Amino acid sequence: MLPKTAEVGITFGGLHAQFVRCGKRNCRCYRGELHGPYHYLFWREAGRLRKVYVKRGDVAEVRAACDVAGQMRGSGTGQRASAEPDLIESVLETDRLIHQFLGLLKS
Repeated sequence: MLPKTAEVGITFGGLHAQFVRCGKRNCRCYRGELHGPYHYLFWREAGRLRKVYVKRGDVAEVRAACDVAGQMRGSGTGQRASAEPDLIESVLETDRLIHQFLGLLKS
């Protein structure tokens, strides 16, 4: 099991779709028709931006987890959203799911 986010300095950013180029000269993406969209989870760890591919089947679950984490961060003014017990429980579950997801990718 991975350590808690606060212990390793991880700040989750969000889920984003990207179009990618494979690099093959005879591929359509070489002419500008990129592949995708592919979804990636972005976060900051020790000051560096990281990303990991999210399988199409996991996109909805990861997006929901990011939405809950965003609610805890508040409106971006540096203040946290109200600490309702069900929201806190949901964020703790979200944190656990994200770490489980990242752990699966490393193995």
